[in-house]
Amino acid sequence: MRGYGESGRPTGVDAYVMDKLTSDLEQIIIALGYQKCILVAHDWGGIVAWPFAHSRHEMVDRLIVLNAPALPVFQKVLKKSREQLNMSWYMFFFQLPRLPELWMKVSNFEVLDCMFTGKRSRVVGLSVKYQSPRPLTKEELGAYKYTFSKPGVVHAAINYYRASMQRARQLYDMDFQVPVLLIWGCQDEALSEAIADETEKQNPKITVKRIAEAGHFVHMDTPERVIEIMREWLGG
Repeated sequence: MRGYGESGRPTGVDAYVMDKLTSDLEQIIIALGYQKCILVAHDWGGIVAWPFAHSRHEMVDRLIVLNAPALPVFQKVLKKSREQLNMSWYMFFFQLPRLPELWMKVSNFEVLDCMFTGKRSRVVGLSVKYQSPRPLTKEELGAYKYTFSKPGVVHAAINYYRASMQRARQLYDMDFQVPVLLIWGCQDEALSEAIADETEKQNPKITVKRIAEAGHFVHMDTPERVIEIMREWLGG
């Protein structure tokens, strides 16, 4: 995805609006030589995959999303759930100019320590209660920090959040023309399990599988179980 890894890192909030993100995905599929795919996505990838599968359903055979909410679901949960509102504090913090980028760099990206190891941040007292059954090693965490320390990466990552709240959104409903599987790690520190519940409520045809012991990075916490669920569903 643009802004991450070795991808291009365009500047400005407008470079990260949903229309451009879904267009990136379409171009990637075509560039790989395919007309359609089984699309598997997590977090921001999932947030992009939901509207892509809705509007470009002819390019998606099946959709599998891991711990990422569809916009209609997230909007409803955010309005009625104080828990989710509290969990989403960082989304509002990221709307500030420059300060979030400075916070990340000054803290030596301690937010990554919190996310992947459960370590408490010394900078703002941020901590994550959930302890992953497979925490990253020091070397693996160092690789993440090295990537995020590259020029423009943090700014690009935060612009995803700014564009989602400051620019017009790509509206869609929960009536999908392709089969959908949502895999949900129930110990997610950023996204309430109410999102999985509301997804089932808005579209009972969507298959929702919960993994009680996994967190936000469900595919990293319980990879064997995630693969098992995917294989069973794809074979059904």
